[in-house]
Formats: sequence, C-alpha cells, structure tokens
Amino acid sequence: MNEHEPSDGRSKNNMKLVYAIHPSGEEIIFLTLERAAEICRIQEALHNSRTWEEFRLAMPPDEYDTIMTGQFDDNDEPRPKGTDAFDCDDIQIVAERDYPDWVQQAMLSDDAFPADLREKYGIVELSAIDGFFLSINVGHLEEILRELARRGYQVENGDNMHLFMW
Repeated sequence: MNEHEPSDGRSKNNMKLVYAIHPSGEEIIFLTLERAAEICRIQEALHNSRTWEEFRLAMPPDEYDTIMTGQFDDNDEPRPKGTDAFDCDDIQIVAERDYPDWVQQAMLSDDAFPADLREKYGIVELSAIDGFFLSINVGHLEEILRELARRGYQVENGDNMHLFMW
C-alpha cells in the first residue's frame, strides 16, 4: 500500500474531502463528504427544528435514538410529545457543547485526512475543557489543497455547510 493511501483500503482516488474555515477565520478542518453531510444535517436539525417531531424527522435516526435514550430514557424521564416546542439547549449534551462531535478532535484519529499532512501542518493543542484537538492554520490551506490534489483527492469547499456549532 502507498504511504499516502488511507489505511482502511480505500483508494486515494475515491476519496472526497470537504474543508471548511472555522468561524474565527484562523483554522481549517477536513472531513469526508459523508461526515460533513451528516454533521450539517445534525446542525440544521438542532437549530432549525421548532417541535420535537420536526427534530425527529430532520435527524439521522441512529443519532436521534442515541440522544433520546441518553437524555430521557436513561434518566427515567418521559420523552417530549412531538408537538412540544423544541429548543436544542434542552438537550444536555448540546447545551454543554459536547454534541455533535468536535471535528477538530476527531481529526486526530480520523484517516480521512492523511496522517502525514496532520503531522506536517497540524498542531495538537489542549482545550481546558474538552481535551486534545488538531489545529491547522488557515495559512496552509492552499498548500494542503495542492498536495491533496496531487495525491488524487477531490476536495470541496464546505464553508456553506453548517459544520461548526452555532
């Protein structure tokens, strides 16, 4: 296997990545197109739903089940009615900013973004609350995009997607 191919057997030529610039304008993230679409769907469900039924219909089913189990079932609390008003901050892990997963933290172990580029351009930093995460300065973006293209990756700009917490 080529040192620049993903370790899970996927061909680098089939890899599609999305990048986005953090709202601070200082850092960038990289993730698969599929993961970006899932995070976008979750963020839009969390922030655009007006009722619990709208939230249920907008969420990926497995993510919805996990939230409902953790928030209500595991605490022996009744689930809200579908017609009840929805506020994402009523979900503890959302209010605490622990959901959805922090992409910069997931990038530490995710094979989607090549490990050698993580090492070359990233800095592992420590958050006082949530642990280690990968910080990649936006100043490296053009160089990273050229390197990914050279390796056969297809990379899309995901700045129009809701990939960061609102």
